[in-house]
Amino acid sequence: PSVQATVKAKVAGEVEQLTVREGQDVPEGDVIARLDTRNLQAQFDREAAAVEKARADLDLGTLNREKNRTLLNQKYISQNTFEQTESAYTGSAASLRLAEAQAPLAKINLDDAVVRAPFAGTVAKRLVQPGEKISPDASVVALVDLREMLLEAAIPAAEIPSVKIGQTARFTVNGFGSRKFEGKVQRINPMTSEGSRAITIYVAVPNLDSALKGGMF
Repeated sequence: PSVQATVKAKVAGEVEQLTVREGQDVPEGDVIARLDTRNLQAQFDREAAAVEKARADLDLGTLNREKNRTLLNQKYISQNTFEQTESAYTGSAASLRLAEAQAPLAKINLDDAVVRAPFAGTVAKRLVQPGEKISPDASVVALVDLREMLLEAAIPAAEIPSVKIGQTARFTVNGFGSRKFEGKVQRINPMTSEGSRAITIYVAVPNLDSALKGGMF
């Protein structure tokens, strides 16, 4: 397949649900697996609470600053006292910005507990099972898109001058009898294969009926 990928988890957790099996077609964005979100939900709730607290502290700091500014203008407090209030206000503003920066990260981690298909394709292999605890970057499923295949063919170097990009290639595949498949030369390797004088060409083959599978000869 021209497009294939090993879909991996972005966060750690226990696999609660694996919704696909080998050979199953999945649309782009469809749910493949769900991880236990209790810890991630707790982290998100903590960060959201931190934002609310920081916002309340800033509101209080703003109120105190305005009050002390008035008192300073009326010379009821010293410049030093007002500067302490100003410093507390600045610290509260910085704390709010930090909390607001951390909360989205917790939300991203929570969303990443749902593993989705990065493209429309067919599941080639399940690499985890429900109940397994997995770490970030753990492989979940192998996914392939069979709508376009890539034929790799070894051509004698002496025949390469007659091969051009975009040229039509017709071929048969074991098991399909006399049925002929057709594709276009997409790329030509610039080097001969080690140990031979053959050069590999790559032919893009439309496969809308999914007749061809990966690894056929």
